[in-house]
Amino acid sequence: MSRDDHAPEISLATITITGPDAVAFAQSQLTLDVEGIDDTLLHPAAWCRPDGRVDAVLLVAVGHRNVSLVLPRSLAESAFKRARMYSIGRKVEIAAGPAVRGGGPTASAGECALALSCDSGRALILAELDNPDAAESAAWSLPADWLQADVDCGMPWILPETAGMFLPQMLGLEALGGLSYRKGCFPGQEVIARVHYRGRLTRRLAGFRLRASQPPVPGTTFELADKPAVILYAVARSGSNDASDGLAVVSTDVEDGAEFHIAGAEGALVSR
Repeated sequence: MSRDDHAPEISLATITITGPDAVAFAQSQLTLDVEGIDDTLLHPAAWCRPDGRVDAVLLVAVGHRNVSLVLPRSLAESAFKRARMYSIGRKVEIAAGPAVRGGGPTASAGECALALSCDSGRALILAELDNPDAAESAAWSLPADWLQADVDCGMPWILPETAGMFLPQMLGLEALGGLSYRKGCFPGQEVIARVHYRGRLTRRLAGFRLRASQPPVPGTTFELADKPAVILYAVARSGSNDASDGLAVVSTDVEDGAEFHIAGAEGALVSR
């Protein structure tokens, strides 16, 4: 059995927003300051509910009159419908995006290589929007080594099992540059800003290692120092048949090194 057989089923798909209002529309919807980002990189961001809870974590790329959103395919349909609904009155078109895959800093003709802002050593390859041969809505399944790198850099992918559970601060999006408190309004902005300026964050993102034959599934809950914690995702550790690394949302009162158990398997929080 290969290491990829022990990786969660996370496939990436894209949604494209084109038109004169594309950037302004994305600015009004996402936690990222879309108008101020480097257009040669993919940047993490969140799309939140009015109560501030995150419905999806995305990677965002900006062009002259287009925005590309890269997100788990399992959330793409709901995000597509939401974008269409909120785009009424805007001069934009919402469409299923071109094919996406992992790669290096160079791309073939008709493709665009965009490095990740949180990990410049990796890039996603997107077919160009004007490439008529681009395969629309094609999805790319993340291999284990890519997921391991996502864990290491703290990329907090949200899946259907964890959608609507956490504020963006709980997912470490500030550290990744994916949350701005100075941009204009976006869904959930008031709640998110209130927690930042007046409240106290009660949960945080943490890396963990678990001694188990298979990684825990996304959304698994467990007790850590008598406080509830939730698995975002995990992947089998390279070179090991009985260990996995992953990301979880835990209490801010719990420090790295804290030990826990999931279904009898031993684990501990680790520094990233």
